[in-house]
Amino acid sequence: MPSNLVTTIGGIGPQVAERLKNLGIRTIADLLFHMPRGFQDRSSLTKLRDVTEDEACVVQGAITDVLDAPNNQQGLVVHFEDGTGRGTVRFMRGVSYHRNQFQASSYLRLYGKPAFARTFFHPDYEVFREDPGNPEPEFYPIYPATGKITSKRIAGWIKASLHETAFFPKFTHDSLSLADAVKTIHQPDPATHPVTTQDALRRVVFDEMLAFTLVQQRRHRHENREASPLPALSGRDQQLLDMLGFELTAAQKRVAAEIADDLEKPQAMRRLLQGDVGSGKTIIAALAAIRAADNDMQTAIMAPTELLAEQHYQVLFEWFTPLGIDVVLLTSRMPSPQRRRSREAIKSGRAQVVIGTHALFQDATVFKNLNLAIIDEQHRFGVHQRMQMSSKGENAHQLVLTATPIPRTLALTMFGDLAVSTIDELPPGRTPIKTSTHSNEQRDRVIQAVEQQIRGGRQVYWVCVAIDDNEETNLAASTTTYEQLSEQLVNIGVGHVTGRMKVNEKNGAMNAFREGETRLLVATTVIEVGIDVPNATVMVIENAERLGLAQLHQLRGRVGRGAEQSFCLLLYQTPIGATSKERLETMRRSTDGFELAETDLRMRGMGQMFGSRQSGVDPFRVADLGSFVDRYDELQEVVNQLLRDDPKKADEIIATWTPEGQGYAAS
Repeated sequence: MPSNLVTTIGGIGPQVAERLKNLGIRTIADLLFHMPRGFQDRSSLTKLRDVTEDEACVVQGAITDVLDAPNNQQGLVVHFEDGTGRGTVRFMRGVSYHRNQFQASSYLRLYGKPAFARTFFHPDYEVFREDPGNPEPEFYPIYPATGKITSKRIAGWIKASLHETAFFPKFTHDSLSLADAVKTIHQPDPATHPVTTQDALRRVVFDEMLAFTLVQQRRHRHENREASPLPALSGRDQQLLDMLGFELTAAQKRVAAEIADDLEKPQAMRRLLQGDVGSGKTIIAALAAIRAADNDMQTAIMAPTELLAEQHYQVLFEWFTPLGIDVVLLTSRMPSPQRRRSREAIKSGRAQVVIGTHALFQDATVFKNLNLAIIDEQHRFGVHQRMQMSSKGENAHQLVLTATPIPRTLALTMFGDLAVSTIDELPPGRTPIKTSTHSNEQRDRVIQAVEQQIRGGRQVYWVCVAIDDNEETNLAASTTTYEQLSEQLVNIGVGHVTGRMKVNEKNGAMNAFREGETRLLVATTVIEVGIDVPNATVMVIENAERLGLAQLHQLRGRVGRGAEQSFCLLLYQTPIGATSKERLETMRRSTDGFELAETDLRMRGMGQMFGSRQSGVDPFRVADLGSFVDRYDELQEVVNQLLRDDPKKADEIIATWTPEGQGYAAS
């Protein structure tokens, strides 16, 4: 059965199964849905006299010698010839296995890259007792692999498991069954590849999207959503606005009213609040938290990083303390006594607003009466984590926030169980950020411009994609850049922060920058989310061509948070590809996060839109919403038909992709 663990396949024991987990493979279904990243045509033979060093080829010949490596070296040496020359195969590992293979055979066919003197190290090979003649046309799938789990081993296990597709649901769409589609992808027909393979992949993608959407719709339709309503009681919301001298924008008033309307109902709110960087989502979340406090209920605000959690705590502590609302911070890396005091305050109900990271949904954290869960930067958390947070309260209201504008189709598909509110205007008084692009040859001029801004009293972020030097990628490293800028910019405090630092070091560097002790902060993309330093007016991003529009826009949003003119300088390495050039030109031209999000989804797909598939927002094994946008209406039609006419078939489809039927939660 596809739901069986991979350990039921011959050759996969507990140790190998553990390694396969790193590839997201636990069950036979996971293995069958592990898609090739490409295909190799191995049907053309190359004569040994024509092979080129370090160029992949297929060669074939008669085995002449099978020898132990000379001079007491470990390994096996196999000599062969094809009439035009003599070749050598060398193995350093698995010597006994390979020796047995070659000693029982007369001919070999191999695929690999010759290193020197027609010598191949650990190539893929087949052995034959008789001359096999020319190879049949065949495309070999190449799978994502890791360490000792090679593509060849994965291919063998998949081949041994293809009969399990007989258990897939008998649901045909686009005239192709899921079983036939999976077989076509793993064993493409040389006569029709790549056309039929692409058609098969579209079929598999549709099925995964179908299963995901069925889970979302089921959750939305059948979830017990009764909750305690939160009417406005005290007028403290207006007190906060008066105290801050804050006039909400029309968009903020609209979404605040939508949220207030939800909170006054006896059903649990499920709402996504999206707004561009600096659009004022925090004040809207604060107004919702005041309602919970007015009704003697608790609010939890979960942030993806300790830096962002601390920043929220500092802001909301300052806002809420004059209103008599107690705020506590809880993170997993706080000193134990402080963490214990926070948990006691949460359990007793004394803490009315709790701000933290993943520590909030740990078993040790017990709320007295959690009624509102606010989850910031939704794309950093999986669906499962969102549900965990809400489960801490009795059907708690849920408000999820994102500063990464989400295209309509992506929002409808990924967050189908949430109503969507959008803040589509910025507060008045914001001066648009000026964005410019510069090749790395102009780096000295950029440094001069940075120094001029710092001498004028401003602060600067300098973001590097990598932490350490890497000759292969030629990426500017933050450690090297920090050292260089510290030497070049004399008498200017230069700070450095990376995600690899210890939390106290990271917080110390950020606080020094926030307090103005350092004027220039060299950082990795760790500063992407939510860091607020109003005096920072310049953002320099090195190797900007390596980042997507969504991430570039998030980084740019760290500046331009006041009335002063701000600048974003995008440095790129030459030569630059056409797609990267288009992406940077789009950044230079537009500051509209929603336009950029649509473009990013079109250009890169959802899997990379938010940084990587590991970020939590992309729960799919095969599908990529960026290439699925045009099929959304078709998908909804099939979902509605199945739920209405064939709920049993819907169950089978869900079970194929999620054996426990629990949806696409991040695990």
